[in-house]
Amino acid sequence: MLILLSVFFLLLNKKYIICMTNKKKISLSPILFNWNAETVRDFYLKVADEIPADIVYLGEVNCHKLKAFSYKYIDEIIKKLSDAGKEVVLSTLALVVNKDAEKCVDEVIEIARSNDLSIEANDISTFQKLKDNRENTVIGSFVNVYNEDTLAYFNGVKRVCLPFELSAENADKLAAKTNTPIEFFTWGRVPLSISSRCFSAQANDKTEQNCGMVCRGDTNGLDVRTLDNQEFLSVSGHMVLSDHYKRFTDIQNINIEVLRISPHNTDMKKVVEVYRKLIKGDILQQEAENILSEI
Repeated sequence: MLILLSVFFLLLNKKYIICMTNKKKISLSPILFNWNAETVRDFYLKVADEIPADIVYLGEVNCHKLKAFSYKYIDEIIKKLSDAGKEVVLSTLALVVNKDAEKCVDEVIEIARSNDLSIEANDISTFQKLKDNRENTVIGSFVNVYNEDTLAYFNGVKRVCLPFELSAENADKLAAKTNTPIEFFTWGRVPLSISSRCFSAQANDKTEQNCGMVCRGDTNGLDVRTLDNQEFLSVSGHMVLSDHYKRFTDIQNINIEVLRISPHNTDMKKVVEVYRKLIKGDILQQEAENILSEI
């Protein structure tokens, strides 16, 4: 009898874990690289029609100069994604250091409000503009939320996406101590830092003011190698990113509501489908890792 009860509770617990896992959502972060306007449009139209993401972040977080590419077809993209049932969020710059950047942020806020969309604040100064409308504000990964006190400061916001470098273990601990939905970065090159200097321009002997958009050819970032020709980092505009692609697949063991995936110039449909199958329990963690390692 005790054995039967033990088996029953084991199966019940497994069913509960699967049920909780099935509630997880998938988000696509804003594009971190310089894609031309047509490529941006075509990608998001494909997201609407074919890619099973629940939440889509649009906009420019890297460089205010790239807003022209990110927003050229913004009305068409918003309508297409919304009609497909996606939650659309407009993202703002991660570094607001001059009047041009501040103007860019204000324009994005205006577009979001005119379309009744939520806004992702990636700089604390942007959050100050939005704090009276917390329920429609997402705190982005570039805001340093590392502990309970900081997380509590953002009580009432729609969601908090924890910093890229935070471990899954620490993310899980924070999620357990708040009622605020938590988002966690699971796939893509990991942003490590952001600077007022443009690394892409410097790498091509250009100044930031006269960069000539030299980053346009680095659709997954510019690879950086050591003097010994070893893979080291990558850069994209003002950002330094990891050379490797993060592939976090142990999603059954973390209490995270949203899994964030970064768009890259690769088979994004396949990437998202792997995570969708993981959420449903259709594939095991090792199989998912094997598939993602080949993308």
